Amino acid sequence: MNTRENNRQPRAGNHRGLTVKIGASLVFASAVAIVLATIANGERSEPAGAQPVALQEKYPPAVKPRRGHSEYLVGLTRKALREGFGKEAVLLLQPGRGPGRDAVVRQLMAVAARRGNPFGPRITAAGLQAARTDKRNTAFVGPNSSLKVSADGTRFRFRGNIDDPRELERARASGRMIEKDELEKIGRNFIKEALRDFVKLGSEESLTFLGAKYLRDESISPDGKSQEEVVASIAIFGREVRGVPVIGGGSKVAIWFANDRKPVGFDVDWPVYQPLRTRQGVLARGQLFERVRATAIAPEGSGGRSVERFECGYVDLGASKRGAGVQAGCAIHYASRNDDGTLTARVEYVPAGDKVFEDPKWPLATLIARGMTINTDTPEFIKYASTTRAPNTAPVQRPPRGRRPRPTRP
Repeated sequence: MNTRENNRQPRAGNHRGLTVKIGASLVFASAVAIVLATIANGERSEPAGAQPVALQEKYPPAVKPRRGHSEYLVGLTRKALREGFGKEAVLLLQPGRGPGRDAVVRQLMAVAARRGNPFGPRITAAGLQAARTDKRNTAFVGPNSSLKVSADGTRFRFRGNIDDPRELERARASGRMIEKDELEKIGRNFIKEALRDFVKLGSEESLTFLGAKYLRDESISPDGKSQEEVVASIAIFGREVRGVPVIGGGSKVAIWFANDRKPVGFDVDWPVYQPLRTRQGVLARGQLFERVRATAIAPEGSGGRSVERFECGYVDLGASKRGAGVQAGCAIHYASRNDDGTLTARVEYVPAGDKVFEDPKWPLATLIARGMTINTDTPEFIKYASTTRAPNTAPVQRPPRGRRPRPTRP
């Protein structure tokens, strides 16, 4: 998913409307996506002022990070360009089934109703009423907060009254935007104290800080002058398992803070992983880059398309696209300018294993597991992805439930 690095919303006179508009290409299509989508799946390039990283295959230059990127996130691209995946093999992960949406709703509301609500005074269950519910989402809306739980309960957002004019004025008087270092610190503390029952780490897992995002409000005065201010600072976190980063929309947490340092929302996509005994070998750097070129674009960019990030790790596409297993892969984030001057940004996930497992939620992985190589930018692949049937091949018999398919060489 692709978002602007700093989200701005104009308003005229005293009118305020801070609806975050997201361009989500992978996982979410609503305001929840700013987080789990932002750093996980790539930001949309800025039409002006952006400095895309020209990635070279042998000796990558010093990466010029965006303002909000953490050093850790920038280091992932440097390492992937220099080493490829960086490991000879990984153990496959099996994401556990979530507790279910209803159970998570009850748990979140119970925490918010506690005396001394650990979520903070602006994230409250008071007055929440059931809203539209479908097969994927359970939602509640109240006078001061909103709650949405999705998929099997491993993805949810809880948002306070972020656009309340009185709260904005109070926060404006007591502080200013939060810089990255402080944001990481208070974000980690919030996860540890308030989300400890929801964001759990295994014995070989660690929480990683990916960077910061800022929600901006732009006001237009009667004389036509424009003024802009940050109304929320967002700390974004990810996860490593056995020293391997998780890339994609899964294993992401974002905590929203007002300028007075009080939390005003959080977004979570956080499954429990069980390492399996199945060992997956990983392609060496040269072979991996060949696969990336054949299925997406060259890691150094090509044909007017510039690569901005290139990261390798476990691929978890998020709750709505999470398969039965999590395997090795790389994410390549790139952008190109259209004839009309607009920018198009996208991210592709390329399997990195020397043996790839089929995944019905990851079309390219299934194709490679069946011995086929198709570029994701071709009509043939787009047709396959929309029909979930490989070109010129018969459907492959799936193994009985509970058994993992036998891997095949690409």
